[in-house]
Amino acid sequence: MVGEQVAGGDGRGGGDKAEKRNLVVQFTYLVGSTAMSEVLDAEDVREVVLAYQKMAGEVIKECGGHIAQFLGDGILTYFGFPVAHEDAAVRGCQAALDILAGLDGLNAELLKNGINPGAPVAVRLGMHVGSVGCARKMDKLQMKLVSDRLRMAELAADEEEIAFSDDADED
Repeated sequence: MVGEQVAGGDGRGGGDKAEKRNLVVQFTYLVGSTAMSEVLDAEDVREVVLAYQKMAGEVIKECGGHIAQFLGDGILTYFGFPVAHEDAAVRGCQAALDILAGLDGLNAELLKNGINPGAPVAVRLGMHVGSVGCARKMDKLQMKLVSDRLRMAELAADEEEIAFSDDADED
């Protein structure tokens, strides 16, 4: 069963024994941020990135995701870690859809605040779904394998599109 604790643990990966759980790793980033930096001054670019991170961060939190890291104009997010959720894949997909839906409001807010990035702010989203064993920390090798698949999915995404890794439907 997805997210089922296999042995011990507390649903947060904090026990001495490993848990098998479904994990969704999502990476989303702004499209055209380099071109935007040629049109806007540094302060305005920073405002665009911060407004995007705020909007996406609120969506991710509402869907039960965990922001693992902000990477420039990108956001690396986990659903199902550190807190296990049986519906991690549903939560990740809902967050992706809600982030895309939030772009119109984000663009309107930026224009209202006098920031015109030259083109509407758009994102690319990549997701990988898979089962992993979790203990106190995610195994670095597991995360490397997952992130390689995620990167391939994210590269395949068009603007305002969600791409999944090739084997996402197998899990």
